[in-house]
Amino acid sequence: MTGRGDAPDRGASTSLNALLRAGARRLEGIEGASPAGDARELAEWAFGAESVWSIREPLDPSAVLRFEEGVARREQREPLQWITSRMHFAGLALKARPGVFLVRPETEILVEEAIRRCRAIAAERGGVNAVDLCAGSGAIGIAIARHVPGARVWAVEIDQIARGLAAENIAALVPGRVALVPGDATDPGTLAELDGAIDIVVSNPPYVPPSEAPTQPEALRDPDLALFGGGADGMQIPTGILARALRLLKAGGCALVEHSESQGKAMRRTALGFGFSAARTMPDLTGRDRCLIAERGRMTR
Repeated sequence: MTGRGDAPDRGASTSLNALLRAGARRLEGIEGASPAGDARELAEWAFGAESVWSIREPLDPSAVLRFEEGVARREQREPLQWITSRMHFAGLALKARPGVFLVRPETEILVEEAIRRCRAIAAERGGVNAVDLCAGSGAIGIAIARHVPGARVWAVEIDQIARGLAAENIAALVPGRVALVPGDATDPGTLAELDGAIDIVVSNPPYVPPSEAPTQPEALRDPDLALFGGGADGMQIPTGILARALRLLKAGGCALVEHSESQGKAMRRTALGFGFSAARTMPDLTGRDRCLIAERGRMTR
C-alpha cells in the first residue's frame, strides 16, 4: 500500500510483454527504427540485462521508468546507440557515444570480405597484417582481430574523441590485439614504416558528397568529419585512402574501401589510375554499389 505522496509501484502492475508492446507501439512510424527490436534493446539497457529473457517479474519500478524515459528519447529521434551506449557490429557489442560515427549494418559486408581474406592468408602463411584506415570507434579493426586469431592489426584515426572510444573498445574486446595510431589516414607519413608490409587495407572513410547529405534525423547526429568526403563528388578523402593503401600493401595485397553507390565507377577508375592491377565493386545486401575491392598485383620476374 502506498501513501498519498508516494510514487505508484509501476512495475508491480506491468508485465514485461505489455511493457515491450507499449514501447514498440510508441516507436512505430519512426524512419529507420525497428520498433520491436528497439524496445527490446531499451529494455535490456533499462533493466541492466544481457537479454530480455533474463528480466524477471515483478518488474523493478525504477527500471520501468528508465525504459519509458529511453523510449521518449528515441521518439525524439535520438539514436538508439546513444541511449544504450552500445552498438552491435559483426557479432560484437561495442561502446558508442555522441560525437563518434555510428557503424552501419552495410559495413558488415566490407568486414565479412576482409575477414574471409585475412583468414585465408593467415591459414597459408601463419599470420596476416591488416590496417584499418579512418578507424572511428575501432569497429572494423576489432572485428578482424576478434575473428582472425593470427591477425596483426593497426587502426588509424585522426579525431581525438573517436580515438578515445576506439581505445576503450579495443581494451574491452581485443586487449593488446589492435595498435591504435593517431594521425591522418591519407598522410604518406602515417604508418610509413609499414609501407609494403600489409596484406589487407580496409577503410570506411568519410565519402558522402554534398548532394547526398543525409536527411534522416539520426544520421544528422553523426559528426561531419566522419561523413563528408570532400569535394563536389565526395572523392577527396577516398582518393587519398587509395593512394595510401597502395603504398602500404605488399605485392598481392588488397584494399577494401566502402563508398557511396554513386562513386563505384570513380573509385574503380581512381584505383586503376594509381596502379592497382584490378578493381571491382561489391554490392551491399540491397544491390547498391557499396565497396571497392582493389588488388595490388603480384610482382613478376
